[in-house]
Amino acid sequence: MDRSHLAQLASHLLARPPVKVRMDACSRCQLACPSCPTGRRENAKGIVGWGALSLQDFISFCERHPHVRHIELSNWGELFLNPELVPMMRYAHEHGILLNARNGANLNTVRQEVLAALVQHRFHVLSVSLDGASQETYAQYRRNGDFDRVIAHVKTINEHKARARSRYPCFAGSSSSCATTHTRSRRQRRWRKRSAWNSGPSNAGTLPWRP
Repeated sequence: MDRSHLAQLASHLLARPPVKVRMDACSRCQLACPSCPTGRRENAKGIVGWGALSLQDFISFCERHPHVRHIELSNWGELFLNPELVPMMRYAHEHGILLNARNGANLNTVRQEVLAALVQHRFHVLSVSLDGASQETYAQYRRNGDFDRVIAHVKTINEHKARARSRYPCFAGSSSSCATTHTRSRRQRRWRKRSAWNSGPSNAGTLPWRP
């Protein structure tokens, strides 16, 4: 592509500001996953850093960019370690901004009020990074994580969804291919017995999940 075409493309993109953006709600993570640069603490000293997005900066960004309607909050870290996540969700909901965590969350450390707020403020899509079908397998890929705790958090979210008669957040699956292969048959048997992920319909492209 020559320079004139690049200039035309740039002009077109600038004339139509993006409606979807990605920002890290938190670049820290409590796990030590062997295949992840965040888990190995390599990102802490680089450009990604080791911190959390402040509510003030989140609101400031939204006010300066009113065209943004979708925000992905997961990237290098665990968004649920952000202490101001609940007011962020409240602000986004009140201003018609859809929040997603499609990149993934390990869902190990989450306050009960946050689990309730996910439903109350209609967090859109939550991808749970859950490898394997037992603590034994899970611990190989999500070191320092607790398989049963993650399952308990998913169940709590589904209980809130059932009470609110809400489909949100929709769950999306995320797992290591190695772990999936390792325990595929056992996990299929377990999930077949326990039916769907979701209590209610799910969006296209997401898995219904009720562990």
